[in-house]
Amino acid sequence: LSIGARHPRHLDVAASVAVNAVHRLLPALAAPDTLISINVPDKPREEIRGVKVTAIARPNPDYPYNEYIRPRNRRWYWDSASPLNVYESDEDVDARWYHEGYITVTPIRFDILDRKMLEIMQREQHGLLL
Repeated sequence: LSIGARHPRHLDVAASVAVNAVHRLLPALAAPDTLISINVPDKPREEIRGVKVTAIARPNPDYPYNEYIRPRNRRWYWDSASPLNVYESDEDVDARWYHEGYITVTPIRFDILDRKMLEIMQREQHGLLL
């Protein structure tokens, strides 16, 4: 569960959503390979427009990170505060609905395997790299 604010003012709303998710949503949908992503706008309860169960927005492939080197040559990365997701204004995705004032709920699987590409590559595996 996330609330989109650096200094949130309405943690009570997010806490209520979290409790409801644990009691209502997780028992019905819990699966060992599924994560439920919930995004709560930092707004008073009366300003939240509702709940949208939706897909996740595509990650922005151009999302820039700045690399820094700390003493003793340790590297760390910091985002440049550019938009994380890309989507068209009419797409049914979490980022859109969240910015329009809705709580979003998105089931996400941990299995990120591209099964179609796996089948293609398995057919060609003997000559693939050698």
